[in-house]
Amino acid sequence: MAAKTFLRASDVAQELGVSPAYAYKLIRKLNAELQERGFITINGRIS
Repeated sequence: MAAKTFLRASDVAQELGVSPAYAYKLIRKLNAELQERGFITINGRIS
């Protein structure tokens, strides 16, 4: 089985023990940081 490349907000919420809404907030923040560094990001998912 191949490892997951991207985590969804529900995966992040479960791993961190937070609400899905807060997981989306974290993903937006992390994706913004990655975009500043020149990476391409996908909304609602984090690598």
